[in-house]
Amino acid sequence: MHLSQILQGINTIPIYYFFSDLFWSTNLTMVSIIKNTEDFEKKLANAGDKLVILDFYATWCGPCKEMDPHIRKLTQKYKDQAIVLKINVDKFNEISDYYKVKSMPTFVFIKNKKRLSSFAGADDEMLQQRVEQYVN
Repeated sequence: MHLSQILQGINTIPIYYFFSDLFWSTNLTMVSIIKNTEDFEKKLANAGDKLVILDFYATWCGPCKEMDPHIRKLTQKYKDQAIVLKINVDKFNEISDYYKVKSMPTFVFIKNKKRLSSFAGADDEMLQQRVEQYVN
């Protein structure tokens, strides 16, 4: 029996969420899942003049998962102008505390090492509006 047959009829999240680190890292170079604090600092420093979108998420967060397709779409559209750094709040308390993350998802927008704005919640229209505002 194939895995698809086992899962058929079960109300579950898409299978790629179980392998989200692999999915994001291999398929979209403009989206990076932060592996450690040094990795975060390096990617932030190397962003140059690109818009950096910090995506604070948790693996158990339903609204975070709902935003994934919107993030992918925007990063593909603006791949030369923006990058997304996905930060797991359960693994990186220091970074989450520094950016005052209280709920997920939280998005922080940075350009030229300066914080431009942030918002919390699964609001795909707000995400698109902010990205378009800051890349232009």
